[in-house]
Amino acid sequence: MRILRVGPAFLRWEMRRFWNYDDHFDDILRAETQKCYFGLVSFLDDNIRRVLASVEKVGSISDTVILYMSDHGEMLGHLGFWTKSVMYEYASGILLIACGPGFRQFRCDTPVSLTDIGATVEYCAGSGMSGSGSWQPQALQTVDNHAGADRVVLSQYHDGGTPESFYMIRHRNWKYVHYAGGNRPQLFNLQTDPMELNDLGCAESHRVRRQLLHRQLLHILDPDEVADQCASDQAAKIKRLGGREMLLATPSFNHTPVD
Repeated sequence: MRILRVGPAFLRWEMRRFWNYDDHFDDILRAETQKCYFGLVSFLDDNIRRVLASVEKVGSISDTVILYMSDHGEMLGHLGFWTKSVMYEYASGILLIACGPGFRQFRCDTPVSLTDIGATVEYCAGSGMSGSGSWQPQALQTVDNHAGADRVVLSQYHDGGTPESFYMIRHRNWKYVHYAGGNRPQLFNLQTDPMELNDLGCAESHRVRRQLLHRQLLHILDPDEVADQCASDQAAKIKRLGGREMLLATPSFNHTPVD
């Protein structure tokens, strides 16, 4: 059954209700937590320094491909969210640094994806395989700010905290977030609004832009069809594990398809 909540605050209401971490913070604790996070970043940076020093010590730094990335970002209290599970840049945008044979030294503004890592490794092995579509995996060695100007990146979410699947399309400076089931989309211009404070998802002045990005999404997948498939698979798994009540009564319960 679809839960239709047609309002621009759909994401904020549903995800904040489920991932309600911010309810347990005051200004002092929020500031201390952010300091601790930055301390962890510094600790990780120092460990990376030690790894690179070891690679250089054995004389392999010039012929070693090094990829530095994360699986997701951290909202860190921005817009009232913590951890991940949302399509805001703090969570979905990650630092990705690549160097070594096959890479030129420059900053690339073309959107890329973690799905590109497989193609990147294949390229290192000499196969050079990349997808033919602009949204398909592509070796990072072949991405630049000119040939990749029309690159489209897809992200999707079907996990805890939302009654509906949602999808993100990144194209140039634009981010479009589509919610299955007829819920209103979000649209951000990341060049003029990097903090994502001005949601253009309902702005008539940007209707054509939303239509263009939505067509790009439909070129990749049918969002409602994928959402229905996910809901069906989750329902089957709940049944296979003994039903909703049994799962909720499990002592080690964390988050399952029942919530």
